[in-house]
Amino acid sequence: MEEYIGAEALLEILNVNGVEHVFFNPGGDICPVQAAVCRYRVANKPSPRLILCLHESVALAAAIGHYMVSGKPQLVMVHSELGAQQLGGQVHNAQWGRTPVVIMAGLAAAPSRVNWKNEPYDQGMMFRNHVKWDVLIGPKDDFHEIIQHAFDVAMAEPRGPVFITYQRETFNKKMARSAIRRPTIMNPAFPKADPRQLEIIADMMINASNPLIVAGSTGRYPENIPALVDLAETLAVPVLSGLTRMNIPTHHSLCAGIEHMGGSRGTNTALNEADVVLAIDYDMPYVPAPGAPGTATKILHIDFDPMTQGRPLWGRGADIFVKADSREAIPSLTGIIRRKIDADKQTVIKHRAVLLADAHARQRTTYRELALSRSAAKPISPDWLSYCLAQVIDEDTIIVNHLISHAASPTEQIHRNRPFTLLACAGGNIGFAVGAALGAKIAAPAQLVVSLLTDGGFYWGCPVSALWSSRAYQAPFLYVIFNNQSYGAIRAIVEELSESKISDELGFESGVDIDPPVDSSLIARSCGGWGKIVTEPADVLPSLQEGIKQVKSGNASIVDIRLPKGI
Repeated sequence: MEEYIGAEALLEILNVNGVEHVFFNPGGDICPVQAAVCRYRVANKPSPRLILCLHESVALAAAIGHYMVSGKPQLVMVHSELGAQQLGGQVHNAQWGRTPVVIMAGLAAAPSRVNWKNEPYDQGMMFRNHVKWDVLIGPKDDFHEIIQHAFDVAMAEPRGPVFITYQRETFNKKMARSAIRRPTIMNPAFPKADPRQLEIIADMMINASNPLIVAGSTGRYPENIPALVDLAETLAVPVLSGLTRMNIPTHHSLCAGIEHMGGSRGTNTALNEADVVLAIDYDMPYVPAPGAPGTATKILHIDFDPMTQGRPLWGRGADIFVKADSREAIPSLTGIIRRKIDADKQTVIKHRAVLLADAHARQRTTYRELALSRSAAKPISPDWLSYCLAQVIDEDTIIVNHLISHAASPTEQIHRNRPFTLLACAGGNIGFAVGAALGAKIAAPAQLVVSLLTDGGFYWGCPVSALWSSRAYQAPFLYVIFNNQSYGAIRAIVEELSESKISDELGFESGVDIDPPVDSSLIARSCGGWGKIVTEPADVLPSLQEGIKQVKSGNASIVDIRLPKGI
């Protein structure tokens, strides 16, 4: 009987599942896997590429970014409980972002170890609230089946992370070489949308005065984008796109914009005005902005996940929920609507289409005029910065956006029209954009990746780790820091609670200001990249142009734009 060790079995399983990279931070329990990859490389045998990350949170953020571009399952490996704890809030981001990532960590517990309740130590407990499944691989368990099952669970809709703990000797243990079974879709008989429910939804949408579609993560499947456009055009219904994906081209006349989030300028007024809202693959943002359907508004919801990650839609859930695959449900609904539209309704639809196209054109003009009116403002306006960004990127540029206080500006100024060219964080950990840019670039090496982030998110995201990996693996990207030298969203809350504006002196004492700011350009240069701090509005455009030039020359770059403090 032919044998191999567990580390080699893992590589074979990863190959079968299409895992291209292993994002990891090393420890003794991972060394056998590193050694197995070396042996495979020397023997010209296929295996995933190891991507060393100097901090674990960057490894998981990179896996999230890679998945959002590639659509492929991910593996993150960290050292025992210490490395698992270092993953921190990125686990939350993976859960809310429905990321199919298998996280593996060696077991750090002696058999007699207990917690303060005198219960046996349970390493999986760290993540149990944030994963779809967790397991400890024991000495008598079927290693092949457990690892394959983990990927099956992660990739089953609604997708999400799983956590595996293994004993240190697992990867050195000899086992019988086994034929690796193909990945299994966990819900092969997952029901299509109930046609009777779609009939009801179709009637409600047709008879609505102000219908609205809210699309969350539909764009994770590129075929959904033209299908969603077709549905919107059939009824002349505006589409409010969620934050995390490019769901409908923003240049389209039926795009009602990209959803605002808490702390950013603006209200989701389209929600306030709608009498029927069709939410597709939609989760509430971690920090929702003002604006919600009225109490009389009917909410219709099509999704795999009835729990919407545990957050009811706008605090009250849906009037009709259809558990279905949007890839099937959207065109089915469109077909039903087409059959039901009569001549009178077609006249109404054509009139509404004209009004919405006019409103869209006026809205985009207003955004542009706003930015241009602030082209000389000091400190630099986030609207001017975002306008300049729109001038220097192309249609294929991948924007990784995790702004908070200034989230509205880039969504208003920058068009995104192609699949996978807008990636944003579904969860609440603000360090997302630092590592996600690395993963996105590794997944799409030919495309420009521009990461928009806050100064707080930049510090929190472990930039030295990401920049080091960027240089080591020839995966350059551009960080554009919207730097208000403050935790702007927190400042607003503290000011509201204290019923007063916070002065510069009190800003530091109250713990809301990041002042004096860090010289991020030096961080870039210390990691072999290029960086510049920009304080003059006239320097914004040429600095961004130079940053992109540096990226195209192979150097990760940082353009740190100093915005109004605290705003």
